[in-house]
Amino acid sequence: MTAATKKLLVCGAVAGPLFVVTFLVSGYPPGTPDAILRYSTHGTLHDLFSMPTFLAWPIACIVSAIHSLRGQLGRRIGLGHLR
Repeated sequence: MTAATKKLLVCGAVAGPLFVVTFLVSGYPPGTPDAILRYSTHGTLHDLFSMPTFLAWPIACIVSAIHSLRGQLGRRIGLGHLR
C-alpha cells in the first residue's frame, strides 16, 4: 500500500462521518415519531440501493468460502480438480 493510499484512507475515515445524514427512524434520535410519515427521495433511494447490497454480501462470503475450500483444503480431500 502506497503512502498516498494510506493518506486517502485516513482522510476518508476522519472526514467521512462528517457528511453522514441520519434518518429519523423508530424514535431515533429521541423525540422523533415511531413511524416514518413520508419518505424522502434520498431515503427511498437509500433503501432501494441498500437491499441488493446487503443481499450480495452474504452471497459473496459464501462464494469466497467455497472458492477457498476448493483451492486450499480441496486438494487434501480430493476436490482440487473442481477449480
